[in-house]
Amino acid sequence: MTTVFLERGAVLLAQPDEQRRRPPSWVPLPGMTEQIEHLTEVGIDVTIIAAEVPDQIRVALPTLTLVEELPSNPPADSWLVTTDPAWCERPRPAGLHTILIGPRKTQGPRRSTYCDIVARDLSAAVMDILTRQAMGTI
Repeated sequence: MTTVFLERGAVLLAQPDEQRRRPPSWVPLPGMTEQIEHLTEVGIDVTIIAAEVPDQIRVALPTLTLVEELPSNPPADSWLVTTDPAWCERPRPAGLHTILIGPRKTQGPRRSTYCDIVARDLSAAVMDILTRQAMGTI
């Protein structure tokens, strides 16, 4: 079975405190529950890498799994969806495919990230995963 790990920045937005005295709160990305439902409808396990998520996500997606960090030995055919290029530069286990959401930022000719796919947003990342699962092109 395929597992998709979603890094917090791929599904939540930081909402700054009005007086900027407290850390930002995290709110769901618009449409993120629908995108996660697309994955779960075809039998893909979805896990968010975050210590906690807003209550409205827990209500909308009661079977969602949370972990505080990416497992050192994730299941084969797993995906990591992230907005942080540093995740893609780290050594990763065999069988873990990565998708970076957002533009690549390069400084000079050296490629700055080593993600398998770059997607414009969560919707495009989900479409890539579903397409590759259906076509068997992982």
